[in-house]
Amino acid sequence: MNGDFFDLLIAGIRREAAAGRAAVSPAVWQSLNVAAVKPAAVRPEPEIIPAVPAREPAAEPPAAAVSGDAAARLAAIADRIAGCGQCRLCEQRRCPVPGEGDPQARLMFIGEGPGEEEDRTGRPFVGRAGQLLDKMIAAMTFRREEVFIANIVKCRPPGNR
Repeated sequence: MNGDFFDLLIAGIRREAAAGRAAVSPAVWQSLNVAAVKPAAVRPEPEIIPAVPAREPAAEPPAAAVSGDAAARLAAIADRIAGCGQCRLCEQRRCPVPGEGDPQARLMFIGEGPGEEEDRTGRPFVGRAGQLLDKMIAAMTFRREEVFIANIVKCRPPGNR
């Protein structure tokens, strides 16, 4: 990852220098250890891929369903997630994984997305990573029920990507 960062940094310096906006001294090039690098090595700009058109949003829950205590609000959110069809991930999921734990938790763990075991059970972090997370939570003198655990993506991506 550092290589990508430095490649982008160097490419930016080259663009600025070529545009006459910045004078890059030989000392700067030498400190970056790129004196021998030729401008042709600069990567092309990434191709912009258009987004998939969004589907119709799920119906809003009634106002009463989102008012009240935190548990009721989380239940309403879980219902919305279960009925969500805004992206294509819902087409192959078995169970959406909205999250679980204490709605008033002071500590939250957020993962990327559900894996195979999570997709099967509808619960976050129940596979191998979940076993490790449970040990980490216990090491912090918490119980799983005292924290909130969720994923950014609520449906398992194809091929677990």
